Amino acid sequence: MNQTRLIAALLAIVALLICVAAPLYVFLMGMENYEANFAGYKVWFNWATLLWFISAPFWMIPEFFQKQKEDEE
Repeated sequence: MNQTRLIAALLAIVALLICVAAPLYVFLMGMENYEANFAGYKVWFNWATLLWFISAPFWMIPEFFQKQKEDEE
């Protein structure tokens, strides 16, 4: 695995962890200050989703982003 693909994999995994941790945080904090917690959740979830959709293709489909080599005959 090359360095670019490794970085993309780490970013995608971090994004997934944020997507799992953010709603758990809101749930575990209870009803006190729920609106502020939920607003923070929406921000974190949106950024994590954006990070996922940017990094996951580089990780999972690396040949799609490689330069095409022209056959010289």
